[in-house]
Amino acid sequence: MWAILSILVENKPGILFKVTHLFRSRNFNIDSISVGTTQNPEFSKMTITTIGDEKQIEQIVKQLEKMIDTIEVKRLDDKKTVYRELVLFRVKVSKASD
Repeated sequence: MWAILSILVENKPGILFKVTHLFRSRNFNIDSISVGTTQNPEFSKMTITTIGDEKQIEQIVKQLEKMIDTIEVKRLDDKKTVYRELVLFRVKVSKASD
């Protein structure tokens, strides 16, 4: 089952490593990750997509909540989530002859 986690953390060096290391040490795969600062530059928001059964997802949420630098962990509802993907194309155009 897919799970999308929204994690609010303190914006300081090494926090991305700590979160990804937690996933690695629990043998979870991160399918996608997005990180950015919030309006308050003291905090960053991470959005992580992962796959696991209900028990595994609950375990990773509990582990994330125990981290000192974590402010809040939310599991986003699949039915209320908008999915987006970005595709970049390179198009080569030659001059048309008249």
